[in-house]
Parts: sequence; structure tokens; C-alpha cells
Amino acid sequence: MNDVSFLELMSRYAADKHLRPKSVSTYTAVVRLFRRYLGHETYPSMVTRQVVIDDHTHQGQA
Repeated sequence: MNDVSFLELMSRYAADKHLRPKSVSTYTAVVRLFRRYLGHETYPSMVTRQVVIDDHTHQGQA
């Protein structure tokens, strides 16, 4: 399977949207927290809507 990592996806998104460095830093921090919740062996293609909902619930309890 040719899957893209969260880091590669973030880099592509930032380049496509021409984000400011501060925005890239902020987005990267959020992605880092999400990856910590998911586990570092998870790829973006493995993320479902339910996983995102569960993460939001988890973050609300922290």
C-alpha cells in the first residue's frame, strides 16, 4: 500500500494553501496531539469520522 504519512500530508497541505509559518506551526501541533492519541503507526487513510469524534471526546476530558 502506498500510504502518505501525517507529516507528508501536512507538508503538502501547507504548500498548497501557502500557509504562514505560524499557521503551519499551529496545525502541526494539533496533528502531533492527534497522532499521540491515535498511535504513531496510524496513517491518515485509517482515520474515520468516529475516530475523530472519539478524539474530540477524549480531548474534552483531558
